Amino acid sequence: MSKNLRKTQTIIKDLILFDRSWKKRKELGEEINLSKQALERIGTYRDLVRNSFLDLLSRIYPYSKKLIGKEWERLLSEYFEFFPPKSPVLNKIAENFPLFLSHQEKVLKKYPFIHELAMYEWLELEIADKENRSIKKGKLNPIHVLFSSNYPVHKTIEYIDNNADLNKLEPIETHIIIYRDPRTHQVRFFELSKASLAYIELFKQGFDNESIVEALATAYKIDLKNFGKFKKEINKFIKALKKNKIIL
Repeated sequence: MSKNLRKTQTIIKDLILFDRSWKKRKELGEEINLSKQALERIGTYRDLVRNSFLDLLSRIYPYSKKLIGKEWERLLSEYFEFFPPKSPVLNKIAENFPLFLSHQEKVLKKYPFIHELAMYEWLELEIADKENRSIKKGKLNPIHVLFSSNYPVHKTIEYIDNNADLNKLEPIETHIIIYRDPRTHQVRFFELSKASLAYIELFKQGFDNESIVEALATAYKIDLKNFGKFKKEINKFIKALKKNKIIL
């Protein structure tokens, strides 16, 4: 590929993707000898691509978009500056949006949980899109991800749906498992305590139930007097996991 052709391709790509380049379209067009008609055609294509990207992120991050409001399109323009599309897989274009939001001080000042909310929205998509895997009875549902956050993101969504005051949402360490129900193929979540999160992590590593119960009893300093009650609570938790198709 010649140096001139590579330069032309780079400028055309930048004109399509980046607002900063489009604002300088006249100078950039002259630099590679683009006619006025060619720039108009690039502009038309740019609008199609931009609308496609905006629609994609709006569908993946509906709650984040609702909170950001009028600043949505401006923020997305900035996002594409920092994370230009590289993957041929369309959804991958949106993958780094939670990371991008984690550095947006103005938005975080108003909604300190928004990057965690966006990550939850992204993980829902990932779980929905995962290929089916072989299911083994008595094993953990293979289509899942564990997610920890500083705010209760599932309650954040309830607040938004009910137009509740988000200022009343208090930070609290939250753990959930996001998974796909093999019966309905719907993406669901299940809230976990620290102990139940530890149970799942040990269960994933292949430890049997008795070993996990003993390990947790030791970690949480459960004495013999309370061990029976503790074991009953663990068994109740396991039944809930099975009922919700987290353990199959």
